[in-house]
Amino acid sequence: MSLLLRSLMALTLFLSVTLGQTANAAGLTKQQIDAFKKLPVAQQKALAKQYGIDPAMLQSAQSNQESSKADSQYVMPREQVQDEPQPFDYDRQFEPKKVELKRFGLDLFAGMPTTFEQLADVPVPADYIVGPGDSFKVMLFGKVNGEYDLLVNRDGSILLPELPPMTVTGMTFLEVKAAVSAQVKAKMIGVNASVSMGQLRSIRIFVLGEAFKPGAYSISSLSTVTHALIAAGGISDIGSLRSIQLKRAGKVVAELDLYDLLIRGDNSNDVLLQSNDVVFVPASGDLVSVTGQVRREAIFEMKAGETYRDLIKMAGGFVSTAYPSDTLIERFSGGSLRTLVNLDLGDKRQLAKAPINGDIINVPAVSEQYKDAVSLIGAVVRPGKLQWREGMRIGNILQSIHGDLLAVADLEYGLVVREINQKGDIDIIQFGPANAIERHIDADNIVLQPRDKVVIFSRYETIEAENRLLDKYAYTEQEINERQQDRLWDQYQQQKFMDYVGAKAEGGKTKEELNREEFDSANKSLMDITADKKGKRRTEEDYSLFSRARLLAPIILQLQEQAGVNSPVKLVEVDGKIKYPGVYPLPRGGRLDSLLLAAGGVLESAYLDKAEVTRLVAQGNNTSIKHIHTNLSDAINNPTGDNNIVLKSKDRLNVLERPNWQENITVTLAGEVKFPGVYTIRRGEVLSSVIERAGGFTNFSAPKAAVFSRASLRTKEREHLNKLAEDLQRNIAAKGFQTTTGESSMASYAETKQLLQDLSKVKAVGRLVVDLEKVIAKQSDVQLENGDYLYVPPLIQSVNVIGEVNVATAHMYDPNISVMEYIERSGGFKQRADEERVYIIKADGSVVIPPKNNWFAVEYDVPLETGDTIVVPLDAEHMDDLTLYSTATQILYQLGIAVAAIGSL
Repeated sequence: MSLLLRSLMALTLFLSVTLGQTANAAGLTKQQIDAFKKLPVAQQKALAKQYGIDPAMLQSAQSNQESSKADSQYVMPREQVQDEPQPFDYDRQFEPKKVELKRFGLDLFAGMPTTFEQLADVPVPADYIVGPGDSFKVMLFGKVNGEYDLLVNRDGSILLPELPPMTVTGMTFLEVKAAVSAQVKAKMIGVNASVSMGQLRSIRIFVLGEAFKPGAYSISSLSTVTHALIAAGGISDIGSLRSIQLKRAGKVVAELDLYDLLIRGDNSNDVLLQSNDVVFVPASGDLVSVTGQVRREAIFEMKAGETYRDLIKMAGGFVSTAYPSDTLIERFSGGSLRTLVNLDLGDKRQLAKAPINGDIINVPAVSEQYKDAVSLIGAVVRPGKLQWREGMRIGNILQSIHGDLLAVADLEYGLVVREINQKGDIDIIQFGPANAIERHIDADNIVLQPRDKVVIFSRYETIEAENRLLDKYAYTEQEINERQQDRLWDQYQQQKFMDYVGAKAEGGKTKEELNREEFDSANKSLMDITADKKGKRRTEEDYSLFSRARLLAPIILQLQEQAGVNSPVKLVEVDGKIKYPGVYPLPRGGRLDSLLLAAGGVLESAYLDKAEVTRLVAQGNNTSIKHIHTNLSDAINNPTGDNNIVLKSKDRLNVLERPNWQENITVTLAGEVKFPGVYTIRRGEVLSSVIERAGGFTNFSAPKAAVFSRASLRTKEREHLNKLAEDLQRNIAAKGFQTTTGESSMASYAETKQLLQDLSKVKAVGRLVVDLEKVIAKQSDVQLENGDYLYVPPLIQSVNVIGEVNVATAHMYDPNISVMEYIERSGGFKQRADEERVYIIKADGSVVIPPKNNWFAVEYDVPLETGDTIVVPLDAEHMDDLTLYSTATQILYQLGIAVAAIGSL
């Protein structure tokens, strides 16, 4: 028998006894309830139903057991009052978010008393003073053995059998033990005694003032002032923690400062209570708030004579990132306005001053900026900040291509971003990482300055390309997280005013939305031009982690914002046959060759003998456009020549394409051709030429039934189908289909839904009707495009009948049989067939509509050929003149032209 089966049997027996007898789940143990809850829900319900028990009773029983355990606690947490949501305050939307501070130490005793029972199992100190109500346990051993519980009477004595009464009131516990043991030993020869404390007496005390639950309490005689506070639920929100008074017979006999206990662990003033003592909690004294770079942010209560030094000690001292010399104090001056005071808490003389009631002290942090450091960002093994040294070059921080750069690093393009003034304006210096690290060329191995940022890019722009070309290399999640922590211009982005808005306001934008807009704005040209081959615009997530689009975004944004009347924007653009078209920073002394390296180099199809630079020329108050033609080949091979133009702000380079350049353009021939396969064609080549290259058709071919498919037509056809499906969905939702009597027709609706499903399943064919016989005879021809597909089927000997006939099927071709006879052989028309719109799809894809005579009757004597398809459409008038449905039917007919022709092969 399995363990699970035994457990189920045991549980069933338990339920039958416990639940069947009393039906009281409250009597169950926690182990029994846990065993029941481990069963599947279905078995729980079955057992509960069998024994007439509500499963909720078991939940209630467990809750009762847990609550009984909670009763053994002395206090429970106070109920928290939920703050009502406040309306958005537009006047404060740009203020820094303030930290909600709590009073220090107030929550130590904060709670609601759940029981006033005396504490048991508490060790009794030797100096405990015995009084009436206490009890002792005396154990005799020796000649006489016995155990006695002795209660101290009201007269202060205890009575041990066979011994005279002993007065113990006022004696310590240690003295009572010694006295009892001595008397037993003296009066009872050969007997010894062991004395221990039994039940302690209760004392009645009062907790008054600003306690959470002021009143009279009966507590253990071993209780201290803090025990009394716990019994009363702690101190109220306005109570003092610094001057709690113990009054005895109307006089203050002790004063407790809870800060001594909380901060220094000193409980020397936490004295034992006596009966009728009063613990009085006065209102709080001066309150001062401390926030910022301290270990303990809170509201502290101050005593007279305490200084800022004492206050900082209460707050746990400064953290390592604190800058106390610029401490800011928000103070109530007594008027209608607040004042701000700057204080140097690093000065001993300032620390000796006393704070004022209501002060809010904020200790700022040190600057996040580094004095002498350079930053290494991008596709490097160890990104981050490094110590700057006089004369340091790029080759000093990047000493090995394989040891310091990632496998995806671009070895031809890197940037040094240098701050040029105190405003944070930047200048760009371009270098070649390979030249700086391996070749030690001075022009690339730049001497660094403090606060420089060295940026290394990936040579792959998209994640897809990176993964495809470097399938063995992948970033780990840890690497990505580590490198994203050192985002370029973090400090700059954090200073934006919208960062202070905690939640998105009406009409406002979150930080994530702003960052995304900045990325899109800075890289719009790059992302639009470098969209994938399907025309889909890439998003930020599509780019690799160290792509130009990601790492250049904040640099371009900064260059745009620092531009002005006397400082043209340092940006240039490149377009055309270049690897990564887009907008790029204009480096110091930048020329055409540097821009080509920034954009990843020219493509194979680029025309190097001629390129065009478009420049905006300022002429007084007017501007004009100037076009400069240059030779890119000379600019690349002769960097100091005239063709390597020095670039200026807003220059735009257009790299042209070679005349008559074409990529690998192919078409496919399949079926009954002598040499089927994929053929590469030249621009402007026609279909007859490719057929000749393929050796022509075989003897078994049916050229009239050939199917010619084109990719561009498939795309348009798919768009038309999608548009039709959307229109049909809207019409179904808004109007529905109705019969001629105006009543709802469920059949019509079902048929329309079926049409919608059929539309979603239909694959676009993109068929172009071509007369191959005329093509072979050179009477007409088709100019080919990339991706064209020609299928020549074998000879066909059948005629198809599809649509609204009882049995859609194919029939052997007989030239003596008419269209109507073929329809009759397929079972005739259905009830909803449109007999006046029957048409024939010829094998070559063309459509023939039977003519009508003078009486508007259809003439079915249309000559047929092998491979033809007779289509009997659905009567659109059955659908309450729904034009959209009729249009959908017609489109499906057109699709049937291609589908039926291919299906009949």
